[in-house]
Parts: sequence; structure tokens; C-alpha cells
Amino acid sequence: MIVHSASPWGNLTGAPLCALDHAKNMAPDYGGELVLCGHGPLEDKARELGVPIWCSPFLFMGLRHARPLRFLKNVGRVAASRIRYVIALARHLRRHPGILHIHSRAAHLPYALLAGRLAGVPMAMTLHEPWIGGFEEWWHLVLMRAARIPVVCLSQAMVSQYPKLLRTATIIPNALRTMPEPRPRRVLAGRPPVIGMVGTMIPEKGLDLCLETCRLLKERGLVFELRLVGRWTREPVRKQADDFIARHGLSSRVRILGEVRSGTGIYEDFDIFFLPTRRDSFPRVVMEAMGHALPVVATRVDGIPEMVADGASGFLVAPGDTAGFADALGRLLLKPELRAEMGKTGRALAQARFSPEAYRQRFDEFYASLPSVRRLATKLGEALP
Repeated sequence: MIVHSASPWGNLTGAPLCALDHAKNMAPDYGGELVLCGHGPLEDKARELGVPIWCSPFLFMGLRHARPLRFLKNVGRVAASRIRYVIALARHLRRHPGILHIHSRAAHLPYALLAGRLAGVPMAMTLHEPWIGGFEEWWHLVLMRAARIPVVCLSQAMVSQYPKLLRTATIIPNALRTMPEPRPRRVLAGRPPVIGMVGTMIPEKGLDLCLETCRLLKERGLVFELRLVGRWTREPVRKQADDFIARHGLSSRVRILGEVRSGTGIYEDFDIFFLPTRRDSFPRVVMEAMGHALPVVATRVDGIPEMVADGASGFLVAPGDTAGFADALGRLLLKPELRAEMGKTGRALAQARFSPEAYRQRFDEFYASLPSVRRLATKLGEALP
């Protein structure tokens, strides 16, 4: 039986990477396949990991904000791409029956649900987003409820945010694809401690808070280097960041690395991981940092308190409290032994909570509890793990 892991996009961001990880992690017990609705760098990553790919691309023409003439001109092409996805995916699922596991509330959700229903296969879903509210969120919730699809949430905080319709969701946190082998920090003579932030460089992730915190650290006379790793999707945000860095004399303290395909070497170069995000349901970058034995300074929001043990594997700070962030980072910058101790604790927590083995065990139990999965296993003459 195959787990068809349906990703919302083809890029290397949180939910798509988690969909890829799901296919990879479940492969030993079920066989895993990545289902895509768009081409992108995630395909290359899947091939690198030996994960089979199925793709029928959507057209995205920006019709929500298009003028009437442009909307009428392109709506047929966009609709046709969705219809092709549904028909082709339903046919593929009938030929290769298994579990269709949908990741994220996004454009692919209604079409993946329809394809799974037409194919008559068991379905499940992992939510990766915190609840915001609004028409689209409620519409997705109605679809999920109508399809009676079993739902997985990443944290108890996420479950409590969603309306009571989803209060019966199963809690299974994301996992690392592999647990990296612990390696000593790369200490170079005369190199200041390195603070690392990884993620899409947008205000929602706290980019502006990160830079303001660094200004405070410089003002306090602390020695450090900040490295920003991730995509810049909005040119005005990049310009604002460049202006802030130049205006406050941070050019010698901040290195902008952009998007880097392989994250392993990046984390090994960090001494502290920093994520002052405003909202983030269960950031995979925090898991990766903990797996690399880094102390974490992050925001006390959404599922992060269920990842970081405040005062033991890092420090949690109230949203937007740049002085609090500076206090926490200052303690770690001045105390190498505290960094090492917290990093060791964080790695132990990651091993227990976010290892591939723990993830597979939780999902083996989850799938085995679903009557539709048991019926399909009986029909195929297969034993569940």
C-alpha cells in the first residue's frame, strides 16, 4: 500500500518539505510517493532522496485580483488545469491504490479531495497553518468536514485555535527526514559567535524584529554576526532591510546568504538559532536547529512552546519584544558553556519527539486506526505495520 503525499506547492518551503518528508519517512512501511500540483525545486529534492513523483500542474494566473477582461480570458485555462489534475490523480490512485494524505489548506485541497473520493481510496490530512479565519479558511473547513477526512494537527496549540469542528484531530508533530550526526561547532580563530535565522524573509517571520534586535545587541556592545538564510519574495522588503542595515551601521555584522539548497552545513556554522516569528504553527527550521544541537531563541507563539523547552533548550520571548530577544541572545553570546548545554538538551528533545522513527510509529498507529485503511489492506491482502 502506498502513501500518496499531496503537497500544496513545488517549492522548498515548510508544508511542501513536510509533504516530501512524509513520503520519505513512511516509505519503509508503506511505500511513499510525492503528489504535486506544480513543478519546482521540490521535484529535484525528491529525486535526490529517491522519492517517486506524480505531477499534474495547476495554472496560476492571478485571477483573484485580475480585471474582468483578463479574468474571462484565462479562467477557462485555469479551470481546465484543475480538471486535468482531478481526473489524472483519480486514475492514478485507482491504478496504485493506497492512502491519499493531503498536506495543508491550500489551492490543491478541494481537487485532491475530489480525486480521492472518485478513486475511492482512504484519505487523511495534515494541517500546517494556524487558524486565521476568513471565507477561504471556513470554506476549506466545510470541505474537510463534508469529506469526513481524518485530520492531523501538529500541536495542541493548533487544535485549540481551530473551531470545535476540528477538536477531535490527532496530534502528530512533524519530523526530521533524518537525525543529523552531532558535530562540533566550526570555531574559527577570531570569528564572533554566529546567530542564524532561516526562513522566507518576510515581516510575518519577524525579519524586521530580527534586525531591530541586532541593533540593540550592537548598541549594548556585544560581538556577534547575523546570517540570514532564505528567499526574498518581495523586493520592497529587501530594500527596507538593506536601508535599515546601512542606517544603523550593521553592514559588518549582517550577512545575507539568500536561499541555500542544502541546510546541513548552514546550521553547523551557527552558534545560536533565532526565529522572532509573529505566527508559525510548527516551524521545521526550529526542529532542524534542535537536531543540530543549537540553542533556540524564538517567539512564545502557536506550537513553538511545545518544541522548545524554555530555559532548558533555549529561550522563549513574547511576540514583538525585541528587548527580550536581545536579553536572551545576550546571555547566550556571553556564555559558550550555556550554548553547549542548551544545544545538547535540544538535540535530546529532537531525538525523542522529531526523529523519523518516532514519526513512523505515530503514523503507523494513526493509519491502523482508520477503518477505510483497514478495509483497503484487507482488499489488497496486505498486513498493516
